[in-house]
Amino acid sequence: MHRMSDRIILISQALYDEYSKSVPNDKLIAIPNGINSPLGLPFHVHSDPKHFNILLTGRLVPDKGHNDAILAMKILKDRGFEKIHLFMAGSLQANMYIDWYEDELKNLIAKNSLEDCITFCVEVTNMVGLREKMDVELMTAIKETFGWVTIEGMCSGLVLIGSNTGGTLELIKDRETGLLYQQGDEKNLADKIQEVYQNPDFAEKIAWAGYEYTQTHYTAEKNVQSVYTVMKETVRNKTYE
Repeated sequence: MHRMSDRIILISQALYDEYSKSVPNDKLIAIPNGINSPLGLPFHVHSDPKHFNILLTGRLVPDKGHNDAILAMKILKDRGFEKIHLFMAGSLQANMYIDWYEDELKNLIAKNSLEDCITFCVEVTNMVGLREKMDVELMTAIKETFGWVTIEGMCSGLVLIGSNTGGTLELIKDRETGLLYQQGDEKNLADKIQEVYQNPDFAEKIAWAGYEYTQTHYTAEKNVQSVYTVMKETVRNKTYE
């Protein structure tokens, strides 16, 4: 298929690295996605002393790594952090996994007696409104190719804690614009959440840096301009037979 293409645009460096194993590198270019979610939202730090809310957004499929978040909540509960609450928002539509995977997650929650600190939101129509009530957003995917959710959380003024794999590594500068944890290591994730919970000044600094970063790097306008530039240069350099 790539033999019929002059250039191939990929949405992340992670995808570029994967394609470069079988496609000539001079055909490839990585251009990050631009997002349609509202940018320029009022920056806020949720500081309700009675609640500390965490959001995990993603389709209910195994590669989104929900287990990491659930088991991290078990560790935090065992440590005595009773104010921390996890909200899981994910689509159920056209999902071949949902028949068993949702049950598996709910069984894991019940097995660890976490019903009082984890809420399933299922599909949410007003993500902006939901994020206004959050302090932290998680990206626990095993290997996300880009991570719209990551950018959306950052541009909503939340602290992002993401797995140290795939495209997430390109979006989060560890301890600068967010925090990275070892994917598959629920204790490491729990440690990161605890650090944010116990250090509100640090959390606000990280959230603000992530918020500013999204305002200039991942807009739809920037993406369209970059794609247009590649298309224009490709047509200009094309030799027609």
